[in-house]
Amino acid sequence: WRGVVASACEQCGRATVPTVDAPLPLSAALQGLGDAGIRLLLDPQGEQAVRTLELPTPAACLAVGPEG
Repeated sequence: WRGVVASACEQCGRATVPTVDAPLPLSAALQGLGDAGIRLLLDPQGEQAVRTLELPTPAACLAVGPEG
């Protein structure tokens, strides 16, 4: 996956490559967030767009599925 991320960064001109951690079960990943602010899960069939949200804090955790 690190290679895929690096290639994607090259294609879009991104100067820094984000870190790629080992996959975790969702429950373990959520426990490891600590105080990550608001937590969002993208749903293609959701009723509200992210851009319309009034976020209570600048800190946020955004989860995207494998197709995202």
